[in-house]
Parts: sequence; C-alpha cells; structure tokens
Amino acid sequence: MAIESAPYGVLVHDQDGNILIFNTQLEKISGYRKDEIPDIATWIQKVYPDEAYRNLVLKQRESDIPIDRRRVREAIITRNDGEKRICGFSSVLSSVGIRTVYIKDISALRRAEDSLRESEERFRLLTEAAFEGILIHKDGVLLNANDQFFEMFGYQARELLGRQAIPMVIAPESAPFIKKHIREET
Repeated sequence: MAIESAPYGVLVHDQDGNILIFNTQLEKISGYRKDEIPDIATWIQKVYPDEAYRNLVLKQRESDIPIDRRRVREAIITRNDGEKRICGFSSVLSSVGIRTVYIKDISALRRAEDSLRESEERFRLLTEAAFEGILIHKDGVLLNANDQFFEMFGYQARELLGRQAIPMVIAPESAPFIKKHIREET
C-alpha cells in the first residue's frame, strides 16, 4: 500500500472523526500506535495536551477556506514520550467528508534554519564591528560587503552589489596581483 510506504505521516478520518488510516510513518512521528488513536478527538487531545495551544491550533485549522484546498500549517505536537516536534500539516477534504491529513516532521529543518540565522547574525555583527573593509564575492561579483568597505572606496552598496566590483575598486596596476589571489581563494 502506497500510504504505508509514504515518507510522511498520513491520517485519514471520516466526517464522524473515526480514524480510518494512521500510517507507520505517523506512528514514528507521533510515538503513538494506531490502536491508541481511535478518533480525531483523541489525536487532538494527545498531541496538543496544552488546552490554550490546542484551541489556537483548532482555530487556525477552522480558518482554512476553502477547506478542500491544501494549505500547509505548522504546529508543535507533543509525542507520546513527551518530546515536542514541529510538524507541517496539510489536508484535503473530500466531497463525502473524508479528510486526509499529511504530516511531516520538520523539526530538524527548523533547527537548521534557526542555526543558519544565528550564524548569519554573528557574521553580520562581526563584519559590522571590523575596522577593515570586508567583502564577499563569487568570481569577482560582489555579493555583500560591510559599510567600511564601501566607505574605503567611496561607493554606495547599490553601485557595486551584484556587479564585477573588483575592477572598480582596485588600481589597474594592482589588478593582476589581486585577481591571481582571488582565483586561488575561490
């Protein structure tokens, strides 16, 4: 069965809330077995144990209009072992009231994004605090630079970003030396 081998959780319930499908991947994501979650009310109660958060999630879900169009929502679920996981949810409601919910654990992705943002912020703060001009380029095209770089050469960021800026900021006699070292470092 394709649903059982899907790389994401699949939960299907009827209009009365009875769970018809609770695939293996969803068991891995949630820590619950199918036999522990007979209906959608039990699912909601268990994965959102905090009443205020549960009400917020339900309110967001109800605001999805039209209800048969896929829209990805994120929510933090509480696994059976108490661990929190960030999940992306999308669902489709059939004309006969069968709702299929697709659930993907995106916790690692969100942690990586947070780590990248923190790293970028540290780099930004470091380059802003530097006394020297710092630039980032790819094959001589200026991708980013700190304020000191622009002040040193008397340009505005809009004049150099995205352009072959190296020839614009170095003396012609220094060009061969600098180009040689740029090629060596990239």
